[in-house]
Amino acid sequence: MKKTKTLCALLSVVISLQMLCPIGRLSKVNTVSAAESHEPYSIAGSLPSGNLLESGDFNSESCLSRWDKSTYGGQFMKYEEDANGGYLSMNRISVCWVGFTYTPTSAIPAGKYKFTGYFRTQNEGEITRLRIIVNYANGTNSQFAIYCGNDWLKAEFYIDTASDITSFKVAGGPFDQFRQDYCIDHFSLVAVDTIPEDASGAAGDDLGISPAEYANKAYESSRQSVTAWDPTVESQYEVNGIMINHDCTAYISNIGANSLNVQDFIDLARSFEGSHVTDYIINVDQVMPSEIKTSYLEMYHQTEQGGNAADFKSNTVAIGAHRVYDILGSDYIGVWIDTFNEIGINPWLSFRMNDNHNLVDSGPQMSKTEFWYKNPQVRRVQHHPYVQYRDYAMDYTHDIVREYVLSYINEALNRYDCYGIELDYMRDPYLWHLGGEYNGLDILNEFMRQVDDLVAIYEEKYGHEIKIAVRVAPDIQDCYDFGLDVLTWSAEGIVDTVIAASYYESSYTDIPTKLWKSLLGSDVEFAVNIETNNHRTWPGATSGGHTLETIAGIAASAFSQGADKVYMFNFFLNTAIKESEKITTPSANSLLTGNESFWNIITTIGSYDKLMTINRRLMISYKDMVMYWRSFTSGVGTVQFLPQTVSSSNNAVLNIPLGDVPAGATVKLKFSTSNRSIGSTPPTVYVNSKVCTYAGMESCDGTYTSSPVLCYVIPKSAIGQTYAVVEIKSGQTFTIDFAEIYIDVN
Repeated sequence: MKKTKTLCALLSVVISLQMLCPIGRLSKVNTVSAAESHEPYSIAGSLPSGNLLESGDFNSESCLSRWDKSTYGGQFMKYEEDANGGYLSMNRISVCWVGFTYTPTSAIPAGKYKFTGYFRTQNEGEITRLRIIVNYANGTNSQFAIYCGNDWLKAEFYIDTASDITSFKVAGGPFDQFRQDYCIDHFSLVAVDTIPEDASGAAGDDLGISPAEYANKAYESSRQSVTAWDPTVESQYEVNGIMINHDCTAYISNIGANSLNVQDFIDLARSFEGSHVTDYIINVDQVMPSEIKTSYLEMYHQTEQGGNAADFKSNTVAIGAHRVYDILGSDYIGVWIDTFNEIGINPWLSFRMNDNHNLVDSGPQMSKTEFWYKNPQVRRVQHHPYVQYRDYAMDYTHDIVREYVLSYINEALNRYDCYGIELDYMRDPYLWHLGGEYNGLDILNEFMRQVDDLVAIYEEKYGHEIKIAVRVAPDIQDCYDFGLDVLTWSAEGIVDTVIAASYYESSYTDIPTKLWKSLLGSDVEFAVNIETNNHRTWPGATSGGHTLETIAGIAASAFSQGADKVYMFNFFLNTAIKESEKITTPSANSLLTGNESFWNIITTIGSYDKLMTINRRLMISYKDMVMYWRSFTSGVGTVQFLPQTVSSSNNAVLNIPLGDVPAGATVKLKFSTSNRSIGSTPPTVYVNSKVCTYAGMESCDGTYTSSPVLCYVIPKSAIGQTYAVVEIKSGQTFTIDFAEIYIDVN
């Protein structure tokens, strides 16, 4: 849609941007990468003698005893003392990527170290790829791949680090079948004076095969197939589209931690070529040098903040800004805009409208700007002492706040020629003092008209339309509660795209897409947000990230209800995707990690056609951000739909989005209860008023709830509607703490 914009007067201030002078260089964390190919290390019989805790830096009691005879995150661990210092066995790992972590009693000082470990899989005939992840005190990590089979494999590598080591993590996948067994023994870390010259390839064994060959071999005995991505095959699927938001700190921190160069910026952007990504939203907050908002570059050079001594030169975000602007004399945002334009992806600028990450009175912080310090009178809470960090956020009632935000948008548009701008009202939606929300509707409507007028000026300057998108609460009523009159913005032609979004804790699965589309009209694009957390906090259930199948469930439901695109938030790609990492797994139920999984997501979930060919699951989640008075829980507003109680006098009723179901697919309802032995007298279950067939009890794939779960096959007569309305009745009393729909197309 081409909006008709009123060309009113220019803002009073036109920003001229300045680049600051170069100073110094960043010291980098050096790592030794895995070998491409070398002779396998295989040992028979017992392991060589030695001390598991050879370096003295790891404490056996504190690191390993917590796994003894216990479960964590769906993993079953066994630790046995032996004469050699210890043996750690892992089996029945349902979420292979979670792995396990060794944490030293205190950080291991920076220096040179040799890692040694013995690994094998217990899955007969299969090859397992493990990763050793070394975590550093500065927030970065190094990763080493290890390929192993049924024989014990000795793997070793060297680390030369400029930052203290805080932990080691062993993680599986992402290619492996989600039920895999593997063992590790004689895990040791030893300080060394020098690293051998020939050590560059000593990081385990890749068995002489490529990642694509490994992927196929790992799945030979599985019903799932894994193949190298083939653009010819993929061209059969019509693409709807994916919008991705890239965080303002993630990539620039990666630049600072790893001393990236301009070619790295270009390579990362080019990684998206050939995917379903149609729009890339680049968050510029505090990243670009600015005369309006205190930038990360300015913070790198400053020695005080708010009257207190400050030094951010060891912060990787500030280091990244220094490297980009001072050392390289570049600007990755501009590089990305140019590169995305070249490969046909729309580049957007994103602005967080009231971001208040960790705003507290505890001294200097990267999130505190000069404006924040100088204007305490505009903070949301003035009438009582601050209770939480959102009390420190800006109150849009004040003219000075809106002028500040508008000036920053003007400055960015003056610097960058982009496809569109996104106003991210979900970072954060608390824009007003309590009681000011509904008066705020008219105030913010006028502000949006000013944004529209400003954009019109730059449309004339650059000679093309500039879109306006807003990221808002998932329900229209919630938007009004936050003072966001989205329907007026749509009716007046101000917005081109509306993104309905969670905040962070949960990917809300019940966004009313049909209603949104009906009210917004055909001229406004509508996108459904998917958060990196499936659900993070949940009474009776555990935290859970996403699998391809859970993301596919949300995307398929959205497109089935008429969404134009799906939107990914907090999914960060910080290194370019290599050709060898472009792997297609039509259905994968292991948790997602690594570039291979990222590529799998962005070449799957943006196409309704392709989603109809893979398995998917859709869980009941919750609203993680509503106004306080609509919350069912204390603290920041949330609305949760589980747990529910079932008894002889009370049926539980659940509502789970279903989406379109391909012919021949089997659809199941799975739920867990507080009574784990209930399978002997299963409840009666109806979906859309049709009785379902009890199929027994199963383990739950993923860390979403404690196993087992009750499983019911939904009759085909109950399928074909937007939702699965579930009714559960029983003569017993129990609570339901988890429920999902599973669609199996095989």
